Parts: sequence; C-alpha cells; structure tokens
Amino acid sequence: MVGIISYKYISIFKYESYITTDTSDQLAKILTTLQKSINDQPALSENQKKEALEAVETIAEEGKKPSGERVNKLCSMALNALKGIASAVTDASKLAEVFKTYLPTLTTILGI
Repeated sequence: MVGIISYKYISIFKYESYITTDTSDQLAKILTTLQKSINDQPALSENQKKEALEAVETIAEEGKKPSGERVNKLCSMALNALKGIASAVTDASKLAEVFKTYLPTLTTILGI
C-alpha cells in the first residue's frame, strides 16, 4: 500500500514506501529533503512551489521504475525545472544548498 502525505501545494507519495529500486533509500531521502526544502522556502511564490513539487513528483514516478523503463526526457525536464527554481533563490538559502548537494546525485541515480 502506498502512503500519501497531503501538502498544501500538491499531494505526493511518501517516498520511503513508494520507490522500490536499487537506489530507493537514497532517492527517497533526496526527494523527501527536496520536498521539505521547497515547502519551507519563503522566497518561492505559490506557483514556483507547485511547479517544483510537481518536478519532484515526476522524479519519484520515474525513479520507481527500473532504469531501462524510465523516460529520460521526463527526468531531464524535471531536473531542469528544479534548476530553474534554484536560480530564483539566493545561494545562502537552505533550498539552494539542498539543490547544490542533491541535483548531481539525482542525475546519477536517474542515469541522465
């Protein structure tokens, strides 16, 4: 059974029980951290938060698939959306630090 956590901007799945690939623990941790950082970022507008959370959800959807079944274009577009959101916040923000830390790892995990 998939656990759902309801947030103000979007309902997304509880990643720990949702993603079951080789890198599921690491991916779930990254997605949970991204989600929390996005929700906690006061510099983002409601629309920016919604778009960023949709990108995280897309990564979660694709991340749960075996690597050969992932749609790399969707993963790439979601990561590009997150990079765009990252440019909207100052380098000193927690969200910017999370993006700098985890986006390269996400690229590796997703194989893009």
